[in-house]
Amino acid sequence: MKKYGIIRRIGILVLAALMLLTIAGCGKKNGDNPADDPKYNLENPEPIPDGMEDTKGYIGDGKYRNDVKLTCTLQSGYEVTLGMGDKDAGSNAVYLNPTCSNPNGAVFYIEAERMMFPQYSTPMELATVKLADFPAMDTNSIAAFQWYEDIMGVDAVYHDVDNYGVAWQDSSLVDGDSGSETLTIKVCDKVTGEELGTVVAHIDYDAENDIYFLADMSEVIENADGAVDTTVPAT
Repeated sequence: MKKYGIIRRIGILVLAALMLLTIAGCGKKNGDNPADDPKYNLENPEPIPDGMEDTKGYIGDGKYRNDVKLTCTLQSGYEVTLGMGDKDAGSNAVYLNPTCSNPNGAVFYIEAERMMFPQYSTPMELATVKLADFPAMDTNSIAAFQWYEDIMGVDAVYHDVDNYGVAWQDSSLVDGDSGSETLTIKVCDKVTGEELGTVVAHIDYDAENDIYFLADMSEVIENADGAVDTTVPAT
């Protein structure tokens, strides 16, 4: 009987320990461990702690400044702007918000040196407007890209953090690093398709403060001998 009593007491202690573990597990909610939280991305613009990344490696909230707006006058005479110039626009990405003074509006073909592509609030695979329909789009700024055999376009204008048009985010999955970016942007007439000019813009990385921001923009000029040059960077 004494042996049975000892075994019974051990069994009770084990059962109690298991109950405590179960209670602790039930009390834990999504968010207690940051790694269990839904990761930040531009389609889910809930902020995450600085330094965290989403499942695609895109670096999240608090690392992007949008208080810079760059201006560059093309040799064609039109003025191109890039950026928000608004510190309250949000910090989830560098919002590009490209514009051109061309009365017909403009199409912007944007290539990123490191990331290859910018981010679009309308995902590339969901874009429905093809090149032939660009003139009828209800916007003066179109971000265009190659999608399989077609040139597709989406509204490039920033409206809010959910409908931001076109933006840039860094991703450690691309090259395993954080750093500056170079954007090459060809600007074309929205109606005629005529090329108005090409600009190069740089996104700098402030490593000390861990922040990305638009730094400068200049037009790409092809000289008579075919050499490529740039104008004085605009700020």
